[in-house]
Amino acid sequence: MRLSVKQVQQVQLRLNMLGYGPLTLDGVFGPKTNKEIYSFEQDALPVFHKDIKEETWDSLFKEVPWMGEALKIYGLDENIDKEQLSAWLMSDKEYLGDPSENPWCGDFVSTALNKAEVKTPQPEKPFLAASWAKWGYPCEPRYGAVLSLWRESLSSWKGHVGFYVGEDDHYYHLLGGNQHDSVSIASFTKDRLRNEGSRWPTEDHMKNKIDPSLFAFLDTDSPLSTDES
Repeated sequence: MRLSVKQVQQVQLRLNMLGYGPLTLDGVFGPKTNKEIYSFEQDALPVFHKDIKEETWDSLFKEVPWMGEALKIYGLDENIDKEQLSAWLMSDKEYLGDPSENPWCGDFVSTALNKAEVKTPQPEKPFLAASWAKWGYPCEPRYGAVLSLWRESLSSWKGHVGFYVGEDDHYYHLLGGNQHDSVSIASFTKDRLRNEGSRWPTEDHMKNKIDPSLFAFLDTDSPLSTDES
C-alpha cells in the first residue's frame, strides 16, 4: 500500500513504540525508515518509496488493529473524498449517512472497530459520541483508547469521540473523523474528557502507555478543536 506523509509519520511513531529506531517523525520514507521496517519484518522484502506490504502494516498494528484500520483512511476529507470516505464508512454495513451532512465521528470509531473485528459489543447508539463513555471498560488514556468528550456542557448529550494517539500538558491528541471535516489528528483540552471517558475493549488488556514526548511534532500539525458539529 502507498502511504501519505502523515501515514508514514504514524508508521515511524509505531516503530518507535515497538522499540525500533528511534526514528524522526518526518513523514519521509527514507533509508532509515526502510531499514527499521525490514528489521521489524525480517522476512519482508525491502520497501521503498512510501510503499509498504499490507501484512507489514497489519503486523505493526496487531495489538491495536482498529488503529491500523483507521489510519488507512487518514487524511480523507468529507467533501473532496466523499465517495471514498462513504464507501469506507458503509463497509461494515452500518452507516449514518452523507458525512458532509452528518456528524460522523461515532460512525468513524464504530467502523474502525468493526473492521478490526473487535468483539466488545458496541453501544446501542454507536453514532452518538456520548454513548461511547460507557463502552468496554475505563482505562487510563493510552494509544488506541476510545476517548469520549463533552461539548457545550458536561451534562449535554453533544460531544465527540476519537482514538487517543498522545498528549501534552494541556491537550489530548485524537485521531478521529469529523475533525475539521476530515480524518485527522486534532487537539482537545483535557477538561473535555467525560468522567471515565477513556475506554478499552473488554477482551484485550494491552497496557502500553505512550510517551507524550513522542508527539512534539503535533504542535504544528494538530489544530485545536472546539466544535465538531
